[in-house]
Amino acid sequence: MKSIYLISLFCIPALVFSQTSGDHNDQIESLFIGHITSELDLSPEESRAFWPIYNAYRKASDKARKMSHSYRHDAIEITSDAQALQILNDHLTGDQKRLDLKRQLYKDLADIISSQRILTLKSAEHQFRRQMFDRIKEKSGI
Repeated sequence: MKSIYLISLFCIPALVFSQTSGDHNDQIESLFIGHITSELDLSPEESRAFWPIYNAYRKASDKARKMSHSYRHDAIEITSDAQALQILNDHLTGDQKRLDLKRQLYKDLADIISSQRILTLKSAEHQFRRQMFDRIKEKSGI
């Protein structure tokens, strides 16, 4: 049960922000924007400055995540330790890229909102993912 929870927790962002089901994703995206805007109490002016920066970060972070996790589908075909080591290094490089992107996001947002509100963003992102996970869990009867 715990493993299902952990797998789902890491898959939720991919499910929430993937572009496979049009209207449903638009609805989730609208809920996400509303949630973050509300939790951060963004003014219209702050919102106009915040969302382009945040969306660019999310796009770049998602790309880095996909690249660093692309090995999963080939994991069964690994034939040597050298190949496995390369995959692990690629994964760490992707993780570092995502960390660098997060650092840059915080730096860019510091010109728009306070550090306290940036911390609130981190909490609001987690809270939204948790709510989406709970909805999925509720619908699937887990």
